Amino acid sequence: MQGISDNQWAAYENIINNAHNYFNKAKVVWHRLTTGLQRYGEDNKSNNTYEEITLECLITYNIFRTWPINENTPSGLLDRENIVLMINRKYLTDLGYLNTDGFFAFDPGQDYFTHMGQTYRAMGETAVSQTKSDPLHFYIILIRQKTETGNSKF
Repeated sequence: MQGISDNQWAAYENIINNAHNYFNKAKVVWHRLTTGLQRYGEDNKSNNTYEEITLECLITYNIFRTWPINENTPSGLLDRENIVLMINRKYLTDLGYLNTDGFFAFDPGQDYFTHMGQTYRAMGETAVSQTKSDPLHFYIILIRQKTETGNSKF
């Protein structure tokens, strides 16, 4: 069996990167923390400043799950819904959002995302769609955050 040639890998990478222009069109707002810690070290989240960056990606929802994920407890519903963002690595490179190691430069402990009015926090990420030497996408796993009292999402 013969291996895949460099030309075939290059063609695959070209197809995946060009597909971003057609398929990765869901809009997600990345809220990137720009300032947080106050002058004298106070940790007051209400003073945090975020830059809002709109990213285009492909979103995977919970479409294949047929079992319940949320849990009713005596004190209320535990919301365990999630989505997965599939973001093209070249797209992030062109925007300047990769760190020196080639990963998406976001802070999962501070940054958050919004999609269709819902707030999400990152709970994991991984590189995917590998070519011969490099990944072409990142998956960012996002869990839904609590809906503020008085706001209806359903």
